[in-house]
Amino acid sequence: MQIRYLVILTSLLFSTAVTAEGLLSIYEQAKTADPVWLGAQASNRAAQEATKQSFANFLPNASLSANSTSNFQDSRSFNSAAQDRREKYNSNAWTLSINQPIFRMANYATHRQAKASVRQADIVLATEAQDLIARVTRAYFDVLSAEADLTSVKAEKKAIARQLDQAQKRFEVGLIAITDVHEAQAGYDLATANEIAAENKLLLTKVALSEITGKTHDKLKDIRSEIDLVAPDPASIDKWVQRAIENNLSLSAAKAAVEVAQENVKIKRAGHYPTLDLVATGGNSTSHGGNFGSDTDSDTIGLQFNLPIYSGGSVTSQTRQALAELDQAKQSLIETKRATEKLARDSYLNIITEISRIHALEQAVVSAQSAVDATEAGFEVGTRTIVDVLNVQRVLYQNTSNYQKARYTYLLNGLALKLAVGSLSAEDLASIDHILKDD
Repeated sequence: MQIRYLVILTSLLFSTAVTAEGLLSIYEQAKTADPVWLGAQASNRAAQEATKQSFANFLPNASLSANSTSNFQDSRSFNSAAQDRREKYNSNAWTLSINQPIFRMANYATHRQAKASVRQADIVLATEAQDLIARVTRAYFDVLSAEADLTSVKAEKKAIARQLDQAQKRFEVGLIAITDVHEAQAGYDLATANEIAAENKLLLTKVALSEITGKTHDKLKDIRSEIDLVAPDPASIDKWVQRAIENNLSLSAAKAAVEVAQENVKIKRAGHYPTLDLVATGGNSTSHGGNFGSDTDSDTIGLQFNLPIYSGGSVTSQTRQALAELDQAKQSLIETKRATEKLARDSYLNIITEISRIHALEQAVVSAQSAVDATEAGFEVGTRTIVDVLNVQRVLYQNTSNYQKARYTYLLNGLALKLAVGSLSAEDLASIDHILKDD
């Protein structure tokens, strides 16, 4: 794992790729390389075999057995002409057995459970498909958020460097005290430390994206400066919650899990029920030596009834275990339902909040820029200190970064709401890809 991590880091550091990649392109790569998604597909293929295996319980079982035996026989006669006799001969036999189940309660429950398991597996696969979309999008915007932080830190560092240069020149001609130079130097050093941390964060987010796609991504397309901020429609949180309860895939999978557990209880209880089979056998046995040689054909057909009476308490114990597992599945269903409702409510409210926050941050950037201009002018005439300048600059670049990241958060919350109601698809990524910059 450490070697793989170092390889990804090295390739990211020395990558020469300059073409910016879009979200849809990253998603297409993830579909063919993400081990979680590929593993989910394999798991689904395995689950599809359950119905075939359960249906086999209703079909006849046939088996053929055969044997060939070498026999050695020593015999002695006690008549007047007593003599010993040694014989060697072969005996051969074969038997064909056919068993056709007629009534086995466990077989019916097993078949119903298998169909429920396949339904659950299909829902889980659909859930994993949506989860892949969500994971790719989060990883993509994590990279863009880290780039926004790094851009902000670099811009702040550049501005502080300019202030430090000006402070040194003004100190040399006696216009300011040495403390202002030291303040500017301290601000520059802090910005340098923040830049190192931001570069590391960016590198780590790119590694996280590479873990999904199996490839390195040097440059990603950012969203355009102007995007439409649309509130959820319908504008009713209760309607979105109801949609989530009806269509959320994780909730549907939890319901299917309860069905599987219910059928498992019936399977275990069937251990007390009688069984009835149609049994037919046919065979031949031959013996070519000994005192009496033989060649016998035999055929039988009949019904075989079995009534379990006592199994040491095993069936009862397994039934109790299955009932406990059913209760666990029901509790998981309740937990998933509550989590689904919370996800729908949180996503809806977060979208509304983020729209207002984006507008506020946009104005905050404008106000912060005005404050920087005014403070720098005040510093020039001696009414403001270098500390004042550094503080307002820090606020400006922080607001700029927060504004950019708030727009990413708005888009992610939109996808989260669609994930909650079970409607998230690749078309949603195409919509986001449409608002990305061309370069």
